[in-house]
Amino acid sequence: MTLVYGLRQGMVSVMTLVFLLVLLFALLKLIGYALSLSGLAAVLLSIGMGVDANVLIYERIKEEQQGGSRAQESIEQGYSRSRTAIRDGNATTALIGLLLLFVGTNLFK
Repeated sequence: MTLVYGLRQGMVSVMTLVFLLVLLFALLKLIGYALSLSGLAAVLLSIGMGVDANVLIYERIKEEQQGGSRAQESIEQGYSRSRTAIRDGNATTALIGLLLLFVGTNLFK
């Protein structure tokens, strides 16, 4: 992220991903979940989704800046325009996870 979007935006992305991991591992510790192979895959998937969200936001901000908007307006519009795509991706992943939980065989549970 730092190589593609610059030092400032890359560091913000890295800090948000580290914060995501800290919260995720704290939640796993709080509920007493032993991290299995499928749990590790879920952690990696959540990191990938976080990176995807950051890329969507930064690309929308870049589009707004190329359109001639001021910096603050570009950031606000970038966040608001990317929110629906991020929400849809998260909802789809949650639905598939619930489907695998309730319909899947013991291999997926």
